Amino acid sequence: NGISFTSLTGGRIERVESYNNILKGFVFSDTCSNILINEVESHSNDQDGIAFTSGTIASGLVCRDVTIANSFFHDNSLYGIGLVMPSSSYARTENIILSNNQVKNSGSYGIEIFGTKSPIIVGNLVESSDNHGIDLGSVGDSAFRVWNPVVANNVIKNGATQGLRLQSVVNASVVGNVIYDDQTPKTQTYAIGLNDAIGSVIENNQLVGNLNGAITGTAALIFIRGNNEN
Repeated sequence: NGISFTSLTGGRIERVESYNNILKGFVFSDTCSNILINEVESHSNDQDGIAFTSGTIASGLVCRDVTIANSFFHDNSLYGIGLVMPSSSYARTENIILSNNQVKNSGSYGIEIFGTKSPIIVGNLVESSDNHGIDLGSVGDSAFRVWNPVVANNVIKNGATQGLRLQSVVNASVVGNVIYDDQTPKTQTYAIGLNDAIGSVIENNQLVGNLNGAITGTAALIFIRGNNEN
């Protein structure tokens, strides 16, 4: 990894560039809290631009209360930003804010999140991902669900599959996003894909201009209203 932190509290990382690393650009693991990451750039890494992982449940170590803002993650081989639980024996990350970042040309998902509580993803540009632009949750274990995520006022464009995938979430709020493809030919198949999204709300989003349509899939107990899908 380029820059790794373990059990960091009260940190401020600003105007740092990390690139061409064999693994990830930035890594935060075990305990991390009250951290601001501002105006950093991470690119051309063999895995993620930046990644966060809590410790095991038995350890009691949790990564929480972190803000990543005004930063640029691009041309990373896996994820631009990853909040990923390695297995169900690990604790969830909590209260991670992603605000006003640019995430471009990711080799898989632009932003990948699973096994997380209350992430806030607001005002980001996610562009040209080789899979979903933003992917929330993972199938196979309820521990990998994302609880109470907010996805608001982001621009997600020109990905290879779906702009936003609600794979396994509870009580998601998806509001005010613009998700489209303006390429010729288009590659982003749908604006939003649904699988398991209990109690979630999708409203007032602009979902026009994708290859096959606005929303695909079905989910129980979900509210879809006020979106522009034409």
